[in-house]
Amino acid sequence: MDRRVRRLLGREQTVRRRTDPLGLADVCLVGRQLGPRALQGDLHVNQDGDIGPVTVQALQRHVSAALDGVWGPETTRHFQESLNASSF
Repeated sequence: MDRRVRRLLGREQTVRRRTDPLGLADVCLVGRQLGPRALQGDLHVNQDGDIGPVTVQALQRHVSAALDGVWGPETTRHFQESLNASSF
């Protein structure tokens, strides 16, 4: 899992393991912005920090969802599938 995450994010990213109180390990990404501007940068749209119709349409185009400019359940499902498949 760590190698796959490093390959997805690039070698400059730091990945470390942590354990939650229940003893379940998960991956913690260090040094990676996960906000609106980072998403817009990945989608190659204007990085204004606002998630509007232009950003949503770019996301929908990227994850092969219907292009309606509204972030609804279908967009969320496609986005999650893309993240799970490490293809975002």
